Amino acid sequence: MHNLYEWQTSEETFQQKFNNIKYTHLLSSNIEGIYETKVPPNFRALMTLGNVVRPIKSMLPRNEQALGRTYKMSELEIIGNKMTEVYLPQASFQRFYVLHSYTGNRHFFGVFCEATHEICFYCVNPALKATMQATGQLNLEAAFTKTLQDLEVEVDFASWQVIDQNSVVELTQAIKLVEQKLVEYRAKNKASTLLVLQSDHTSERLSMMGLRSLSEFPIVKCPVVVGDNEYPALDWVRYAVKNMTARFTEVGVWLSQKIDFSRYTVIPICNLEDDSQSFVIDTLYARSLH
Repeated sequence: MHNLYEWQTSEETFQQKFNNIKYTHLLSSNIEGIYETKVPPNFRALMTLGNVVRPIKSMLPRNEQALGRTYKMSELEIIGNKMTEVYLPQASFQRFYVLHSYTGNRHFFGVFCEATHEICFYCVNPALKATMQATGQLNLEAAFTKTLQDLEVEVDFASWQVIDQNSVVELTQAIKLVEQKLVEYRAKNKASTLLVLQSDHTSERLSMMGLRSLSEFPIVKCPVVVGDNEYPALDWVRYAVKNMTARFTEVGVWLSQKIDFSRYTVIPICNLEDDSQSFVIDTLYARSLH
């Protein structure tokens, strides 16, 4: 037999008596689990609504449009279920990739637009101005194509072309170039777009650095391969292009798997945390208790 007890206390009292509470209750072998009632709003929304919802028309104030407004949870309803309503069907959105690697003050950015199959590479090389080496003249498109050939996937990505490559001295210059591409894309393309970001930096940090247009996209954070941020001392640009090209060929499969996982768990893809398995267990268990 199991018993469920409710324990209510103030935050101040909880903090003062935490050690006693922890050893007397939280770590007791007789306790099966601890459940909080004051759940954060984001988690409560995930637990209650899932990933496919729509406004309840009768709940909308008169003379207000459904598009562009902020909703209360009570104004939304779940559409169907995961068996009848497909979340993020293939043709419902575009993909836009921003990949970034760096070592110290050397950075490399890749911008990949699925709508046009266009690629832009931006390199930050502080030594470029002083040494006047040919780093800035390296044919990145040739390096991109050769990597595709080495990976034996050149046929799959034959339609992709490098339309812009630029080497700069300051990181701020490269940030401006990437931001310009984001602004141009938004101005030309009104379709729903999912932005995949692969960088050691968070989207918030990159936004503070100058990529303000990131806030206009739903962002899925792709894990970084540690070795990509370990540039060699010499010929590091070619190394960065090679690794970034390999990540680009892999990210589509990774995103598809992430979407499948999101469909199965009924959790919006952008809300899946890095430690997805633990997060999913917590969410599904909370739903079963709800």
